[in-house]
Amino acid sequence: MPVNNAKCSHYSFLSDTAVKEAMESNPFEKINCVVIKELERAIITAKFHPGQKLNISRIAETMNVSPTPVWEAIEYLRDIGLVTAEPIANSRRNAYRVFEISNNEVEDFFQARSALETKAAQICAEKNWNVDLELLGRYANTFEENLKGFASGADKPENAYIETAKLDREFHQLLVRSTKNRFLIESYEALERINHYLSIKTSYYVGLQLSSDDARALGNHHMSIYTAIKNGYADIARNQMCTHLEFCSNHYLRNRNLEP
Repeated sequence: MPVNNAKCSHYSFLSDTAVKEAMESNPFEKINCVVIKELERAIITAKFHPGQKLNISRIAETMNVSPTPVWEAIEYLRDIGLVTAEPIANSRRNAYRVFEISNNEVEDFFQARSALETKAAQICAEKNWNVDLELLGRYANTFEENLKGFASGADKPENAYIETAKLDREFHQLLVRSTKNRFLIESYEALERINHYLSIKTSYYVGLQLSSDDARALGNHHMSIYTAIKNGYADIARNQMCTHLEFCSNHYLRNRNLEP
């Protein structure tokens, strides 16, 4: 059941018509899926600030929905790393906040990624028969085409950066899993929540750039890594992965406070 349509100014950037419009467009759309999209967009575009507390009742009131789909949406965003939860004393409930990470933690995170993924790229080049090269190439090519779109300055769908980040993660996940090294894979999966967040934010920042150089460079990275792996050039694959991750780290740290 919808609640009172009164808005809390703290969340006034959220749309109280998003659910109605989505349901008119697709009557089978689930309300929590609409709320997920709205909250995810608000987090990625920094309308919700890192560390900001999320009040389920007030979000529900602003979006004119019941609290349940908001809670379900926030729990989903928690699962993918965009929201954190803290137990409330003497309560079964949690307090939810937008994910945040310090500059030092970002540097440490990318050091860990580099240690794992440069080795993964090397292994994949040395044993490229274990890699689905057709799929890897498709991920790399589509990622590059998306980034060319960013570089062109053409109008992009609102979710373009989310879709580009999804391609980015799928490319890297495929490489790591293709190593067939259980310990390397498990170590990488431990980073997944933070990786999801930083990948989307990096794609978002690239999409806001006035210069096209960074977008073109980032788009070329995956293709270079793929080509090295396909041809069995282990040292080149490792070095290209290192270059790519250094670029992502530096780009995120340089632009993390960039406003839409």
